[in-house]
Amino acid sequence: MIAPNCSLFPIRIGCLGPRETLALAVLLFVFQIPAWSAISLVGSTVQTSTSVPGGTFEGVIKIRNTETNETSVRLYVSDYKTGTNGSSLFAAPGTYERSNGKWYGVDVQQVEIPAQQVREVRYRGTVPQDATLAGSYWSLVFAEEQAPVLPVVTNSLIKTPQAAIRTVVRFATIVLNDIGPSSEPVLKVVERRLVQTNDVRALSMLLENRGNRMVVPLPSLEVLDAEGASVRKVELNPARIFPGSAVRLNFDLAGVLAGRYSGIIVLDTGDPASLLATKCPIELLQ
Repeated sequence: MIAPNCSLFPIRIGCLGPRETLALAVLLFVFQIPAWSAISLVGSTVQTSTSVPGGTFEGVIKIRNTETNETSVRLYVSDYKTGTNGSSLFAAPGTYERSNGKWYGVDVQQVEIPAQQVREVRYRGTVPQDATLAGSYWSLVFAEEQAPVLPVVTNSLIKTPQAAIRTVVRFATIVLNDIGPSSEPVLKVVERRLVQTNDVRALSMLLENRGNRMVVPLPSLEVLDAEGASVRKVELNPARIFPGSAVRLNFDLAGVLAGRYSGIIVLDTGDPASLLATKCPIELLQ
């Protein structure tokens, strides 16, 4: 079990973790399936602009056609955030509180990409003239492959249309505006629990960003025995957490024997002068 009084506290260690980018791919199942996607994004899938109220910003999204035939790609803007249960939520531009989806637009809504070629799509925008704007504002630009629609085949014996399944793949670029001076990260552990089944032992933690700026912590867990000796260390990939959003971190405890331990979770937020950490007792059963 995990004590309910775990809290985050700053520690000064001068250590900077890597800042990796995470691609976002969403599969929507409609009709007829290709074996793989014909498109991919080139370069970073997160584009950040340091902005001021009334200022302009722009960027380029590069899309590669990996196939031997020309393909068509649709582009559109969508709001995005994650729920406290780990779900991904999408909405029309301007729906969510920290959306910048109405601040900019892409220069084309559909582009034809020849075989084995890369096409650039530019977006341009203006930050509203609002002195109260501060922190991170973001949305997504989706690049969605337009798979050809095949004719419906009718079964000649039973006179009914036959349907197949296809996979339409869309990739997203995060367009983010950071406004105003940097602020201290405000991360809150809203849930902690120990998962113990026949096949899995893990420490699960739901981490919420209650600040106004996106944070990309590098999480790690060190498990210490009663004498303070380290029995296991787990490092996770960087976790991108938008303001008002939460992510679940799962630390694998495989190989740790039954008993009572202290768990030290360190969150490297990218600030070379400060880390965040939480300490929790862990009791593993037989």
